[in-house]
Amino acid sequence: MLSNNISHRTVYLKSHWQNEQECVYHLTTHYYIIHPFSAFRYYWELFMIIIFINKLLAFPHIMVLNTEYLPLFMYYILTLQLICIANIVVEFSSGYFDHATNEVVLQPKHIARKYVCTLFFPELLATIPVAHIYYMLKSYEFMSRSLLLLNLFNVFSLMDYLDKIRKKRECDLLIYKTVEHVLIFVFAILWISSSMALAVNYDQGLEFKNIQWMKYVHGSLNLVSNLGQSEITLYGLELLVNVVAVFFGFTMRLLILVQIILMMNSWFSSHRYCDQLRHEMEIYSHLKFLAKSISRRLAEYYNFVFRNDYYNENEIWGHISEKLKIEIEHNLFRSWYESEIFSACSPKIIESITSYIHKETYVSGDEICKIGDVCTCIYFIKIGTISFYNSSQQKVKSLEEGSFFAEDALMFEEDETSLYSVVAIEACEIYKLHRDDFYQILIEYREVYEAVQEKLRTRKHLNANNPLS
Repeated sequence: MLSNNISHRTVYLKSHWQNEQECVYHLTTHYYIIHPFSAFRYYWELFMIIIFINKLLAFPHIMVLNTEYLPLFMYYILTLQLICIANIVVEFSSGYFDHATNEVVLQPKHIARKYVCTLFFPELLATIPVAHIYYMLKSYEFMSRSLLLLNLFNVFSLMDYLDKIRKKRECDLLIYKTVEHVLIFVFAILWISSSMALAVNYDQGLEFKNIQWMKYVHGSLNLVSNLGQSEITLYGLELLVNVVAVFFGFTMRLLILVQIILMMNSWFSSHRYCDQLRHEMEIYSHLKFLAKSISRRLAEYYNFVFRNDYYNENEIWGHISEKLKIEIEHNLFRSWYESEIFSACSPKIIESITSYIHKETYVSGDEICKIGDVCTCIYFIKIGTISFYNSSQQKVKSLEEGSFFAEDALMFEEDETSLYSVVAIEACEIYKLHRDDFYQILIEYREVYEAVQEKLRTRKHLNANNPLS
């Protein structure tokens, strides 16, 4: 089931209604699949991050342990490998969010295809207990230790899980990239050091006893940081490990340079500007001594409108052609124009109506209209959920996105007054069309106007016994 504690979910499932629809779809069609926005999936990813970090930090030490200690740690390795096998099963049973289509994918065939094409084979190589197989053959101790290098493939899974957690918790990208680079650097030093110790022992035919591992850590640090300016042995496996260390050091320097450039660019990004505005909003609330309830509603409004990113809508709109503007507006209100009320309107009339529709944003608890207010506008719900309350403050009905209400306001026979209070129960994006603007558009199309009025009268008659139906 979906978890309300995952803030990343609200970027794609923007309203309470969308969450309910997703829950119904999940439970009725693919209830056996783990939802990507579920609490289980979130905590499983956290658990596997701990497991992967544990493996990537501990296995380099195990590679160079004294021979007499190795059997004890083989059971520890096997336990971690079994957990990773369970993780493969969980991956095949977990849905994912497709950013290309903005949809949650729960079909087993699509899940399997995506997993096989991305992380399945690296995780499989890192999970197969081949090191144990060679260890049971007592004459292959070097091969058994060397095959632990396959666990390096878990780096890809670790970075993927860290990125998913970052998105779900909406962590800063720069902090995530810094942590990522630090982890990769630490893992590289540890594994290069162990590989150097392993190569030296193999080349010199030594037993795995009393290996001075810290000497190899110092050597690998020297190679990576100085690009190979330290002394390099020019034979055997140790030469190969040294070359890998030099190449890694060069690559890390390039990555750090790229990261610095990205950090400089990010100071001017829209997301950074959004964070700055949020900070200014907090300062504003503090200096104005705003009540906590008002500060909360202000923050809710800001987060809903900008959705953790900042854009200048007027500037964007100014660079769009008139034809594209019409297509965008028509797409926004397509579901309403296809309703029975506007079925008699031609595309030209629809285009004119669109230009008179105005957007308003409400946060949870905002009263859109009160009992007794004269209705002069029809309201279209683009995002969010609203509720109707009678004079006894009892909830009568709720409407979700794609719905409209107060359509009787378009009738000129008499002024209609609201029988209910209409309240936003979550952040809502609502568009409204005023009766005078509607009349101004249809004054030249008398037949269409009469057809719309007739449909409104019919709808009002059908809803006479239940005004909110």
